[in-house]
Amino acid sequence: MVRGAAIGFVVSILLTTVAAWLMSTGAVHAQQGPQHVFSGYVSNHRQPLNEGFVRVFIGQAHEVASGDIRQGRYKLAVVQPAGDYFSGRTLRFVVVYQGIEYERPGQIGWQAGRTNEENFDIEGWQRHQGQPQRLPNQPQNDGGMNANQQARFEMERERMEREEEMRREEDQERRQMERDRMEREEERQRDREDRDAEMRQDEQQSRRGMEEDMRREQMEMERERMERE
Repeated sequence: MVRGAAIGFVVSILLTTVAAWLMSTGAVHAQQGPQHVFSGYVSNHRQPLNEGFVRVFIGQAHEVASGDIRQGRYKLAVVQPAGDYFSGRTLRFVVVYQGIEYERPGQIGWQAGRTNEENFDIEGWQRHQGQPQRLPNQPQNDGGMNANQQARFEMERERMEREEEMRREEDQERRQMERDRMEREEERQRDREDRDAEMRQDEQQSRRGMEEDMRREQMEMERERMERE
């Protein structure tokens, strides 16, 4: 009986500990604020980076999130802490590679509950140390990236290139359509001006003809009057 009571006491202690741990874990998750998740590919001159990390800042020095680069990809969440307000504020992204920071051009607004796919290619990005320069291209399948992962990376890169090409073609089509529309409008304007000029010329000719007929009639009437006299 003593041994059974001891076992029961130990079990109750364990259950109490587990319950307390679950409650504390739930409290931590419940206290977590809203977040904006970012993920995507990280490359240099279209070649995936397999080391380094991505940092996110508000302003120049307030770092709000970071995430490692693994097999050419990153994923991180910018969580709004309690007592702060991120909505409407802009985020600055920096890729750290081989000890050098490369800052992404432009900024992205934070929005609660959003998930963005932002693919980064640091070729030409602003360096925080020294002058911007091209990084050495990394060989394919380096750093543990297998053939399937490399193939997915290439497919994503090709998709982005196709989308960019489609956007360029659409822009060219829109510009061409606008040029065609302006040319048609100019042609219609010229046609209207030509028609107006022809109408004015016809009116002038008709008026001159009427004036000539009236002069002839007056001359004829004057001649007949003189003959009667």
